[in-house]
Amino acid sequence: MKNYSCLFLGSIFAFFFFVSCSGSGPTAFSAPQPDGAKDLSAIPRRLVGQYVSEDKSHSLFIAQNLIYRVFDYDITVHKNNLDSGDVIKGDTLISAGMSFKIKQIGDSIKTHYHAVDTVFSLDKNNPIRKYKGYLFTNRYDGYGGWEVKKLSLTKGVLSIEGVNPIDSLKDIVEIKENNQDSSGTHQIDVTRKQFRIIMKDGFSVESKYYKTQSSARKSED
Repeated sequence: MKNYSCLFLGSIFAFFFFVSCSGSGPTAFSAPQPDGAKDLSAIPRRLVGQYVSEDKSHSLFIAQNLIYRVFDYDITVHKNNLDSGDVIKGDTLISAGMSFKIKQIGDSIKTHYHAVDTVFSLDKNNPIRKYKGYLFTNRYDGYGGWEVKKLSLTKGVLSIEGVNPIDSLKDIVEIKENNQDSSGTHQIDVTRKQFRIIMKDGFSVESKYYKTQSSARKSED
């Protein structure tokens, strides 16, 4: 696909990650946060429901113990943007070892993409905690650390915030860095006081979602 392969394959895969553009890598905590807050048995009912992403590219669903995204959209690419290695056979495009069902429209090809991506699954290793009006998801990263997200719902707008890169955190609080694991994640130890500082100034909004009207009505019932 010349250098335009990202237009096709990239557009398919780009949404599957909360992207960190920092070269220093993501930050994880050596223990679930906030320390001292109780683990919840379920996600609070007022957050449960269906949401639409800010750019309307996908939906987000929150259940009592699960958060997942659903991608369901069309992709159209001009044939001139295909690479010499790509092959069209009838209603199928074979690209980078993968096959896509397509519809040929003039000089372009169109395909429909549907996928489900689990963002968070609540269990004993991946707890949810509530503190100061915020919900914190703690996802175990497999390396002894927890990736923490801060969620808030205000007037039907759900904000999901991630922890800032390690270099930014060091500007606001003195922290102890344990190590950088093979995935490039920086793992840190923090006290309760330090986390309160990070909670206030060390998170940044990664994405926003709008709760659908039907879900909003159900939450009010």
